[in-house]
Amino acid sequence: MDKMQGTPQGSARGRASGEGHGSTQDGRCAYLLAFDSTYAALVAQRALAKYLPHIIPTPRQVSAGCGMSVKFFARDVHQAQAIRRETGLDEDASTLYACSNESYHAVSC
Repeated sequence: MDKMQGTPQGSARGRASGEGHGSTQDGRCAYLLAFDSTYAALVAQRALAKYLPHIIPTPRQVSAGCGMSVKFFARDVHQAQAIRRETGLDEDASTLYACSNESYHAVSC
């Protein structure tokens, strides 16, 4: 059972939202914001609510000072960067990663 989502892992909801995958059926790609603090992660989650972000444990492959990350979907890297700016957080407080089949690549701003 996924404690954060309240649904069984691998459920239809999880597959439909693209969890664990690099893209969705409509062509949007997954991005991850990793943070230096839990406070920053919670601020970002609230600021990005209209994008239906998921709070997830920070993957081992990602270096961050906080164990919480925000995963969301965007059309492309430019939209992902714009979404990151909507958090209102200093860019030093988070790092944007592109997700692809459980691997994560830092995106330059």
